[in-house]
Amino acid sequence: MDIRVGIVRRHAALRRFLPRGYHAYPAPGGRMYLDLRESPMMLARVLRIYEAPKVAALRACLRPGSVFVDVGANKGDFSLLAARLMGDSGKVIAVEPEATNADWIERSVARNAYRCIEVVRVALADRAGDATLHLGEKSGWHSLVATDGVATTGAVTVPTETLDAMLAARGVTRVDVIKIDVEGAEARVFDGGHATFSGTHPMTVLLDVHPGRGVDPLAIAQRLRDWGFTVREPAVVTPTTKSILAVR
Repeated sequence: MDIRVGIVRRHAALRRFLPRGYHAYPAPGGRMYLDLRESPMMLARVLRIYEAPKVAALRACLRPGSVFVDVGANKGDFSLLAARLMGDSGKVIAVEPEATNADWIERSVARNAYRCIEVVRVALADRAGDATLHLGEKSGWHSLVATDGVATTGAVTVPTETLDAMLAARGVTRVDVIKIDVEGAEARVFDGGHATFSGTHPMTVLLDVHPGRGVDPLAIAQRLRDWGFTVREPAVVTPTTKSILAVR
């Protein structure tokens, strides 16, 4: 076992020895503001083992001038990585509705002097308006979906927008790569992104699926196929699939 994996698994025991509060740490996308005490996922980012398959996919797909949309950006690690891979050219849109997360993304963007990243403080959904964002115990667990058995620490009202309208307002006519991690609101993003997903432009979708929040991975995969995508990973989608990589 990679020693870094062992360190992350011992996060609870190591937590009191980790620095308190947010600091800028080296990460694949540059210096990134994180609170290592928050969760094992934050420590995994610094150790460069967080979401390794997704990182590899971005490295394979993104080029200077690409358009990358990061839906549910959390602390912005994939947006920062995309900007670095693209040579700070093209367009990166980091969509993050929770104010504290968005603030830290903007600080990380400024720390790296990236110019191609725009932070959009909305939740993507099936219509424009307002919605309740249920705040999770960790900063990556906030969701528009209230799920029985999933603990929350409160709720805030956030603006919503559709993916299609959000892109149109910025004059974006194509998306090369989109990452979606919205804690159970996957179908809502799809419902508001028909024009984006139903086009013919080559596109890669990196999708986190949340069957524990009531999402049907089989139905989600079929919607992608209906739009002309091929599901590359996993080879077989099952009712418990938690991530999908699809290409067109």
